[in-house]
Formats: sequence, C-alpha cells, structure tokens
Amino acid sequence: MIINIIGYGSIAKRHVNVLCLLGYIFQINIFIRNKKDYAIKDPRITFKLIKDLEYTRSDLTIIASPANSHFEYIKKTYKNSRYILVEKPLVDYSDAIKTFNDIDSKIYVAYNLRQMDLIRELRSTLVKIREKKLPFSLNIYNSSHVSLWRSESIKNSISLDPERGGGALLELSHDLDLVNFLIGINCKDTMIVKSKIPLGIEKIDNCYLAYGKSKCNSPYYIYSTFSSHIKQRIVQIDLNDKSYRADLIDNTLKEFQNEKEVNNIQYQDERNDTFLRQIVTILSANTKDYDKSSLCSFEEGLHVQSLIWNSKWM
Repeated sequence: MIINIIGYGSIAKRHVNVLCLLGYIFQINIFIRNKKDYAIKDPRITFKLIKDLEYTRSDLTIIASPANSHFEYIKKTYKNSRYILVEKPLVDYSDAIKTFNDIDSKIYVAYNLRQMDLIRELRSTLVKIREKKLPFSLNIYNSSHVSLWRSESIKNSISLDPERGGGALLELSHDLDLVNFLIGINCKDTMIVKSKIPLGIEKIDNCYLAYGKSKCNSPYYIYSTFSSHIKQRIVQIDLNDKSYRADLIDNTLKEFQNEKEVNNIQYQDERNDTFLRQIVTILSANTKDYDKSSLCSFEEGLHVQSLIWNSKWM
C-alpha cells in the first residue's frame, strides 16, 4: 500500500511513526513545501515537494497541513486517492466538494478520540441506558494550557491564529465530536459561546461553552479551555441512581453511587493506538472487520464545523 502525507508537523510525524508499524505499508510519501534533510532511516519513507502531489496515487492520503489549506488539498488529491483522512478542524469549505462522488465513504475527519477503548465502552453503556429509556445528562470538562503543548513561540503558534485553525473552539473541537459520537448533537437545540482570556494576543477564543439537547433529547454540557493550569479531560454521565466518570487523561472509567466509587476500570491503550486504529479501520473498508461507526465521516465533520460557524462571542 502507498500512503501520502501532506505536511510534517507534530501530528504528521505521529502518523508516520504509526504507519511504520504496519508491515503491509511499503511506501510513505511525505509532501512538504521545501526540500529538507530529515534523519529518517526507514527506506519506505520518501520526501517529495508539494507541487508533485496531484500526480502521485495513494491508497490513503493524510492531510496534516495547516487547517486553512485542508480543502485545497482535498480537491487536489481526491481523484488519485482511494481514501482521504483530513485532520480536524475543517476551517474553510468549498461548494465544489459537494460535486464529488462517495464523499462519506472516501473522506474521513481525524477525530481519533473515538478510537479509545474507554470511549467505545462509554458509547456501549449509553446505548444500554437509552434502550431502557433512562433519563441522563452528559457533561464534558476539558482544560489544559496551550503553552505546554505547543513547542514554538506562543505568539506565533497556530493555536492562537484563527485563520489557520487556532482558538479553543477549533483546537478543542474533539469535545463536540465526542458528544456527537456518543449521543448525537441536535443543531437547532445547541448553543455555543466562546470567550477570550488574555494570552498576549487579541481576538482569539481561549475557552468555549456548549450546551443543548442531544438527538435522544438528553441534555449535554461542554466546557473547554486551553488557558488553565489544570490538565483534565473528563466525560461524565449522570443518572438518577449512579454516575459515570471517564477520565481521558488517566484512561479510567469509574462508577459512583451515593457519592462513593463502586467500580474503577483502567484501560491500557495509548494515544498512538487511536491513530493506528483509525488508519487500519479506513484501510479495512468494505471488509468484514470494517466498523464505520468508529470513524468520523466527512458529513459528521461538517456537522461539527457548522456548530462552530454558528457560535457566538460571550
């Protein structure tokens, strides 16, 4: 199989590391704007200039360039790629994409948290809760500090540049996809407000609040920020007689009754596993092992993006 990767930032490098674990991948082409010498020993890896992209066929193209270039590269690679995985977020949009055939079976958005064992178990638990028609609410709390996960100067970081896909709402849109994956987001019943806390740059959202009713009519609430010195990513489900707390940092799922912990499951998968599963699932399309529900389709990615486009400033 031949894999094309556009860009060579931190996420692209993670994709490369994961792909090198797959024995059936025999060629990895990395497309960059300017030729540089990288100390990579794997003979399957070749660096190419971006101008040659349109003429290079692939089984999978991974678009890991700045967010404002994603649609440009979708259009350039659509004909010569069997599948396309585009990193989130989908900042811009072109109506020309609507003319492409089989978009949802060919283009996927890289919301890889869906691939966590913990999230899969949580989804299974929610299916049972909904089958019993039990009332519940779902809440997500996500906080960290952007300066600790961006190595470059914070003032020049993509995270603080809304035109390149920065800002908390775009950078932390995983949380919106998680709600959509777990219980489905109803656009008309959703409100998203974003705010800014000074980080040395103006007109950038550093936190957002989303709330509304899901497609199963259950309420949900999201608070996400990248200006906090408390690192956490919690998904919480509250029912009448119990609560579940999924900690995506510690990779644990805890059950509580009467404010006491009654069950604690520790999961073993790591971040790279979610990248690997995502790629393997895409490449196994149309086989008996194919589980489409664990992937974010292009339509679902646009659904999340439409929520972002309709957000308001606080």
